[in-house]
Parts: sequence; C-alpha cells; structure tokens
Amino acid sequence: MLDITFQFIVLYNVVISIITYYFYYIDKYAARKKRKRISEIKLLTLSLIGGWIGALIARSILRHKTIKKSFILKLWITIIANICIELVILNPSIMSVLKG
Repeated sequence: MLDITFQFIVLYNVVISIITYYFYYIDKYAARKKRKRISEIKLLTLSLIGGWIGALIARSILRHKTIKKSFILKLWITIIANICIELVILNPSIMSVLKG
C-alpha cells in the first residue's frame, strides 16, 4: 500500500495542476481579448508549489507562454525546485546525505 504522504502529494499535485491549467487558460483568454493579464510571477508560483504539470500541459494544449525564453527558463527552474522539495519530503534521508 502506498504511503499516506505519497498519496497526499499526488492528490495535491493533481489539484494544484488543475488550478494552474485554469490560470493559464484565463491568461490566454485575457491575452486574446486584450484584457488584464495574470502576472508571470503568479503563474511561476503556481508551478513552484506543485502545479508545473498543469503548466506544461497548458503550454502544450493552449500554445501559451511558449515563446518568451526568460519565462521558459524560470518555469524549468521552478519545476526542478519543486521536484527537489518533493523528493526531500518523500525521502527525508536525502537531507542527511546533503548535510554530510
């Protein structure tokens, strides 16, 4: 049986990814209609806190935020940071290795 922490992280990531996808959708719609946009920092924060899967799906399906290289770099940094954080949560022994 899967560890409860792992189950929680999976469920959390699914929910936050759906929310992130929705934010990308709203931003894409706003861009098309020349309305107020969602800030990049909000989109990147959502990715950092676990919504990066939703961000990648939204970028692919909606063809949104696919050109600006600085945003793409920042997005990949948030993805790597989130994966590292989740690995430490799932395997606390990683911290003891990092501490020396």
